[in-house]
Amino acid sequence: MIRAALWRKEHPQDMLCNLIPWFLSRGVAFAWRVPYKPPVPPPRLPTYLRPHTRPEWWSSPEGATFARYKTAVESVLWRPHARQWLLRGGLAWRLAVEFGTSDLRMSVLDGPSTSAFYYGRGSTSDIPILSIGDLPSDEENAILTGWTPSGSIWPSLDVWESSLMCTGEWSEPAEFWFDRHLRKISEEGVAEALVVDTAWTRKLRLAIRPVDRRLGENQGSLEFATKTVAASAEAASFALVALDGTLLPPDPAL
Repeated sequence: MIRAALWRKEHPQDMLCNLIPWFLSRGVAFAWRVPYKPPVPPPRLPTYLRPHTRPEWWSSPEGATFARYKTAVESVLWRPHARQWLLRGGLAWRLAVEFGTSDLRMSVLDGPSTSAFYYGRGSTSDIPILSIGDLPSDEENAILTGWTPSGSIWPSLDVWESSLMCTGEWSEPAEFWFDRHLRKISEEGVAEALVVDTAWTRKLRLAIRPVDRRLGENQGSLEFATKTVAASAEAASFALVALDGTLLPPDPAL
């Protein structure tokens, strides 16, 4: 809530719901859930939510190519719950912005998708009542980051979020690294860019200028948090923001 507290201080007259577009524009992670009551009987799952084999986009005769990776990513970004990647922030947010459509970016403002509130596939919480939000599967996360048996095009989301690149919002150093890497794999191919997670940790650290590393280290983050909380006590708490709206079930004809 530190960034939210800063926003409140700078926009004292704005409604809290305006935080959401602000978060989305900066790649700040946040949760969005709706009250949930499991339906009885449970609805029949659509094809995209049924167990399926991860598409092996790298196993074609020409091998792993950027075009085949892009096609695989686009195939999961059209799924309703893909909007969660925009809420997750960081690398997930940036990849969804890069390869997703304008419809995806608009859908996130509608709240959790039918995958969550209608079909019950998502992340649940009991605060303050049983509620649910979207949650892509591990297989879908692997497709997003270009996982192959030989390594991945991008670091896994867990590796990214534990790296010094992850400072709470998308930064200039992160954008410089992302743009350079994207140009490399799109122009030179992905075969030579595949890296295992253990190596990605080191590569991400080396990609940051020494002057920027402190932002992602404990000391820098702690100093920022301490100063902010001292200036705005509400930064030490969290808030549940209630939004008006009606969630509609999916069209059975689709």
